[in-house]
Amino acid sequence: MKRFLSLLTAVTALLLVMRPSYAEGYSDEVPAIVPSVAIEDLDGASVVLMDIDSLSVVYESNGDLMSKPGSLTVLMTSLLLIENTPAEEWDTPLSALTSVNSRWSGRGSQLGLSKGDEPTRRDLLYAMLLIGAADAAYVTELAVSGSEAAFVDAMNARAEELGLSSTHFENGYGLGGGNHYTCAYDMALLTAEAMKSEIFAEAVSSVEFTCSAGCGRKHIRNSNSALGKEHCIGVKLGSDSEREHCLVAAAEVGSLRLAAVVLDAVSDNAAFSAASKLLNSGFAAYYEECGYCSYSPTDALFSAKNDASVKDYTEEETGVIEKGGVVRVCGSGLDMNGTPVYYIERDGEIRHVSAADLDFVCYVNDVFVYNGLGLSRELKKGDYLDCDGYALSRHEIVSIDLTIRDRDGKDVLRASRTPRSHGKVEIGGKLIEAKLGGFLISEGIYECAVTVMVKASAMGCPDETLKKESVSTFSVGSGGECVNYNSNRGENGPRGECFYGGFTVTDAEPTRAGYTFEGWCEDPTGRKELLKAGEMVYSAEPVTLYAVWKRGFDKWETALDVSYEAGLILEGEARNNAGITSIGLSIEHGGETVFDETIKTSGNSIVPGELFTDIPLLTQKGSYTVRITGSAAGKPEELLLEKTIELSKEEAKETPVPSETAAPTEAPEDEGPRGLASIPIAVWYGVGTVVVIILLAIIIRILKKG
Repeated sequence: MKRFLSLLTAVTALLLVMRPSYAEGYSDEVPAIVPSVAIEDLDGASVVLMDIDSLSVVYESNGDLMSKPGSLTVLMTSLLLIENTPAEEWDTPLSALTSVNSRWSGRGSQLGLSKGDEPTRRDLLYAMLLIGAADAAYVTELAVSGSEAAFVDAMNARAEELGLSSTHFENGYGLGGGNHYTCAYDMALLTAEAMKSEIFAEAVSSVEFTCSAGCGRKHIRNSNSALGKEHCIGVKLGSDSEREHCLVAAAEVGSLRLAAVVLDAVSDNAAFSAASKLLNSGFAAYYEECGYCSYSPTDALFSAKNDASVKDYTEEETGVIEKGGVVRVCGSGLDMNGTPVYYIERDGEIRHVSAADLDFVCYVNDVFVYNGLGLSRELKKGDYLDCDGYALSRHEIVSIDLTIRDRDGKDVLRASRTPRSHGKVEIGGKLIEAKLGGFLISEGIYECAVTVMVKASAMGCPDETLKKESVSTFSVGSGGECVNYNSNRGENGPRGECFYGGFTVTDAEPTRAGYTFEGWCEDPTGRKELLKAGEMVYSAEPVTLYAVWKRGFDKWETALDVSYEAGLILEGEARNNAGITSIGLSIEHGGETVFDETIKTSGNSIVPGELFTDIPLLTQKGSYTVRITGSAAGKPEELLLEKTIELSKEEAKETPVPSETAAPTEAPEDEGPRGLASIPIAVWYGVGTVVVIILLAIIIRILKKG
């Protein structure tokens, strides 16, 4: 019973806080889209559709096929320019140019730089990103690294850091050379990294640009004709030759940003057409303004009962999920025979697995709360309260509770609404607005807690309730402002505070399974300056800082040990920033397994000793082999620790044996036969005394009766 209760507690906590990382594709990310005829008709181009902020691959076709990037090369050139330019130097003219072209750069698109020009770094950036100017790229190489060779080395080193495993550069502009290549997936990763930069995002979204006086005030227009259409926010059109055309197009709807990469298209028009199909299909899976997919309510993790067949729409087997393997289910339905199936993503394609072959694990905690900034401003005593913000989930949002409380935790006002809808729901509502509109606030510092309850549903599984709370701080009549820390899809965010003129960034860090915390930013996408703990921020207005996350690298760091002292003791912790999905413990003795249990969990750091609290007592002497295994990001288990412990007879005797546990089967050492002779003399003496007393009482009773 004790073990059942501890397991139930762990599972309950898991359902509430689980934030798995992306390996098989699960996280609070975009749902995989079902390929349609419109998407498949891409004229043989290599394509990838990626969520810019989560790096989730929504769709892919030949995404790892080696291709020539052409002038898309300047995405890396621009990134290095940005990373090597202090903010105050963007508009400082360079020294008069002595060289403007290398062997190859004179053949491509040109800004028209001449010797003696004094362009700014901003001129170079916009020229590269708007028209792919090869001469601007060459000048950038010299400005950043001093020579083309040194700059190319820096390009390839940065590519390796970003995990661009199918990319190699020979120059910064993309012309010439047979050892200059990339793939659509690598270009998508590069784009996602570059879009973190505010100046990059501004440049690629600019329709036109006028250069500085040192560059002759040249006026250029962006060659990306997709700007202004279909929510496009950039990025770059490029080509390598007459027959190799490529494009990276990014679009934004609400807070969702997708990037479509198209390589090896037959023409520029074909590249734009393919990108349009990809982006439209991606956004079709969402409500307007970043609501979630209305026709895909299932977003849950399942594990295979046994080896489970993965099939395509023709019922042909395309792979196997090994027993115990964890997958994310992105939809449910019926196969051609009317059998219930779950849909999963494999290699950029939607596949299905028989529902009977999978066991439910948990729902993905797909709840995001944007807590009203309207409440984080300075209010005057007696002001009416305002409300701003929203909740977001692809599951059904059952209720939204808003609580205003003082710094001592005392509730001042409570309001709630029950939207019973999917997607994006405003926190405000008639009930909440009515209460806030009629409420006068007195002087002090307050917290606004927004609690969202969501009902998650999946075919064949009982409904589960998910809970997410977000807390913001605001002041009334204090003369100060407030800083709020938004964990930005993480957990355990630090508390806000009131400040006067400025504040120090907190050293408290939120947590998010599968991610590492990078710092704080005033922009939820991390496109502004990154702030670290201890930095001073000056402001005359309220500030909200958002946690910036980076996908965790799948690498185990362990400091584990096992010892024995009247019971098995598990020591230390295991860490994996890709998100730990399960921990297993097994014990073998005499060739037999005496304990084997796996606990599903979440988080980047796990202490096994806190999970396995009902390990059976080791009551026999001999050799015990203890193994601790772990699974991260839903991948197969890895051995984290294996240790052999020798248990002597004396240690086995010292092991406490509770009443519900069987006593040792091995007879204690030096014990003799258990006959009458083995009964101690004191016992015989006690029994004899009782017998004599009983006999005397009987005799006295007989004598009285005469």
